[in-house]
Order: sequence, then C-alpha cells, then structure tokens
Amino acid sequence: RQHDDRDLNCDFYDYANMTGDLLFRINWGAMGTRCADAVPAVTTQRLTLTREGTPAPNFPDEGACENGTRTVTDLTPGSYELRVEGYDGSSDRQYCWVEQLRVGAGVQPSYQIVVPTLDGSNCGAP
Repeated sequence: RQHDDRDLNCDFYDYANMTGDLLFRINWGAMGTRCADAVPAVTTQRLTLTREGTPAPNFPDEGACENGTRTVTDLTPGSYELRVEGYDGSSDRQYCWVEQLRVGAGVQPSYQIVVPTLDGSNCGAP
C-alpha cells in the first residue's frame, strides 16, 4: 500500500456556519397517542426549545395541539433541551416532559417523544 502525502482540501465545508434540522413527534401518554386520543385529551401545547438556557428562535411556541412531525430548521449543532407541556380543555396542565436532544449538521432522524401525564416529579414548576 502506498502512502500519499498530499493534503486533502476541505475548504468547501464551512464548519463554523453549519446548521442542522431537528425533527420530533410528540406522543401523549404512550407511543402513537395523538392529541385528541390522549386521556385526558390535549387541546393546547407549549413547547420550549433551549440551548444552554437560551430559547431557540420562535420559542416558546404555544397554541393548539398539533399531531405529526415538527421540524425546526437552521439550528446550531449541539445539545438542546425541549420542554413539552400539554393542557386540557380547561387549560389545566396535564402532561409535561423535558427531553435532552442532539442536533448535528444537516437533517437528523426524527425523535419520538412520549410525554407522560403530570405526576409532580417529571417537569418541575410551570
């Protein structure tokens, strides 16, 4: 096997400015459970995505409960924390979970996040 001393030119990669996309799907209480099918049903949700304690652009995000995969684009690669809260029709918080996520450069596989019912120990203060 021959040894080649030539340098590999990787200038086309701009590592300092790379971004990644975060994809996630929220399941309420159990895998595959959608907003209206949860017991109790989730009518509104609040999502807070942070990196090193700083909210990502457009977060917190609060509104009607959404089924399906969510995509957050153009994030700096690294570790993130996603806090998910689900509220019933009376605006009482019924579900809460904090998930640690990693974002790399480019598009990542989708996270499946199961948010348990609130039991006082799984999410802390609102």
